[in-house]
Amino acid sequence: MGHDIVIAAAQRGLGWFDGLLLLVNLLGVYILARYTVYTKRLVNLTKDALHEARNNNQASFAQTLESNKQTAESNRIAGDALELGRRAWLVAELKPEPNSPAFLVVARNVGGVPATDVAMWHKWEYIGSQVIPDDIIPVAGQVPDVGVVIGPGLSHKFQTEPFMALSKEQSDLLFVKQAVVYLYCEIVYWDVFNKARTTTACWIYAPDRTNEPDWTPAPKHNRLE
Repeated sequence: MGHDIVIAAAQRGLGWFDGLLLLVNLLGVYILARYTVYTKRLVNLTKDALHEARNNNQASFAQTLESNKQTAESNRIAGDALELGRRAWLVAELKPEPNSPAFLVVARNVGGVPATDVAMWHKWEYIGSQVIPDDIIPVAGQVPDVGVVIGPGLSHKFQTEPFMALSKEQSDLLFVKQAVVYLYCEIVYWDVFNKARTTTACWIYAPDRTNEPDWTPAPKHNRLE
């Protein structure tokens, strides 16, 4: 448009009004060009700001997730530490029953809260080697004591089945350490954290010709859970 005005003015001579009109049109073209450049720059800045804001939001969201994860882990560790410090812990000790072929397994609560519904299963076994099996299943059909509660610092005595009778040959193999007799026990119970707990204990019969027969903890199957 400005170009047409300039050509028309050149053809019929340039008056003062035509000159003013030409100046106004040229100024309009200049302003439009500047506005176009400014608008484009503003659009680019807006796009950059939106992109940066999206990246910042994503980073902030990721940091929030990581923070929540760390908080949950810290709470879990604190809860576990509190539970370990206050839960019931039953330890087992084997004692002979006076004037009886049976034995007593004494379960003592060394934890901070009562152990409830305590029951014990056990198994005697003679094996012709010194290697105790990795997997032992207590004898089925045993009827444990019902409703036993052991408070903190207190204990309860469970009586085993009578110790098995051994033949002379079996006894001789025990003395020369070619066989072993073991007593395996599982003590199960609950506490205020509403979790099932288990104490596993195992003893082996280690006789000696010069001393009284001795029961010692087995090298495996002794743990608290």
